[in-house]
Amino acid sequence: TYDEDVLSLMEQNVLAYISGYIVKKLKDKICMECKNKICGEIDPENECHHFLSEKCYSEARHGLMAPSGELLETVQSLEDVFRDIVEITAPKLHVKKTLVCTLQKRVTQLDCYFNCSRCHLHLLVVHLFTNIRFHFYLRKNNESIAQSNKRKNRKTLKFAHL
Repeated sequence: TYDEDVLSLMEQNVLAYISGYIVKKLKDKICMECKNKICGEIDPENECHHFLSEKCYSEARHGLMAPSGELLETVQSLEDVFRDIVEITAPKLHVKKTLVCTLQKRVTQLDCYFNCSRCHLHLLVVHLFTNIRFHFYLRKNNESIAQSNKRKNRKTLKFAHL
């Protein structure tokens, strides 16, 4: 599992990348005021933007997007809460609803900074983040289950040949 309360620099870079993806997906669906709240510039001096600056190519037609500092901070808070609740929530019914509601309650930046009555940015951010993270969580869990099943099958095959 995860190391509690501490995001490594690599994880912070991944979250900056995910935040940039959120910006790219939402920028055309929200009002101009909210767009200004979530969009930022890639800063090569910022350690959290190292991955973004390395992956950004000048030849790309539509390059990577950088999140604002507030969006990145919010996504990091969402990640912390997600890690706390996903193991408990995943085996239950109404997983996405539970994840989204819990994230909304526990991450105060969503309501404080991203609450918009016109485009509902706070809901868009939390739903998109939940989809991204939960699908990745499921993929990793499925991979680990598949690996454990292969080991069992090898053992079964060995005994079957005796």
